[in-house]
Amino acid sequence: MSETAAHLVESVLAMQPIRHWVFNFPFQIRMCLAVRPKIMAKALDIRHGQATLTLDGVPSTLSLDRRQL
Repeated sequence: MSETAAHLVESVLAMQPIRHWVFNFPFQIRMCLAVRPKIMAKALDIRHGQATLTLDGVPSTLSLDRRQL
């Protein structure tokens, strides 16, 4: 197991830059999303889209329609 991890860190992952993202939501929304997986998937898709656009140079302030959730 440690050999596999060492191989990944030294040979595979070392070749590509890596960004670590943590998407979080306010506590009340998290509880709602925890019991509604389809809505959670849509919310994460929207948030991931924002992060991707930000990396591509598009401003991060997007006007999101709340009906998308």
